[in-house]
Amino acid sequence: FERHDRDAHRIATVITSDLVQRMLAGGGAAVWEGISAESTQLGKVTEALRILVLSSDGLVKAGSDPVIVGTRIEVKANPDCPGCDSARAEDFPIAGTVATPGGGRRLRVVNAIPNLPGCHACHDATKPVRGYLSIDFDLSSLDRTVKERRTSMVMVGLTACLVLMTLMALLFRRLAMRSINALILGVERL
Repeated sequence: FERHDRDAHRIATVITSDLVQRMLAGGGAAVWEGISAESTQLGKVTEALRILVLSSDGLVKAGSDPVIVGTRIEVKANPDCPGCDSARAEDFPIAGTVATPGGGRRLRVVNAIPNLPGCHACHDATKPVRGYLSIDFDLSSLDRTVKERRTSMVMVGLTACLVLMTLMALLFRRLAMRSINALILGVERL
């Protein structure tokens, strides 16, 4: 899981940098359509389930899931948005696992979109975080691997116990029963 988490953090940092450069290029409302299209492509390349670009107040401005674009996600004290209530860009990226409606798990990595000097033409310069980038990765394959590994460890343990019990039975029969049979024969002769 730790390796998966580290890789997700690196991917989030690269995607954030890429999308921030696209935002800095400007273009008004059309930039968000381009960012949504790029988010979809980046999701395919990185195997991310969903990439969302949120404003600092939680409005989904762009993303790979067009159904969610335009909705609002609570950013304060929301466990589904890890770290979104942090005001410091240095605290990011932050990851957390979230449950899916189907009972699965996702690794959600949230990265801050920093308020760079190039942003100050359109955005307030006093806010250190301009928005958030949320990326979801599927953990089902990781969960499956853990389950398979656990099952194989149990099977190895059961096999080892069975072999050990058989060996003990053979040794008992050979060492203890041989002596007992010799004693019985000796008593019968007597």
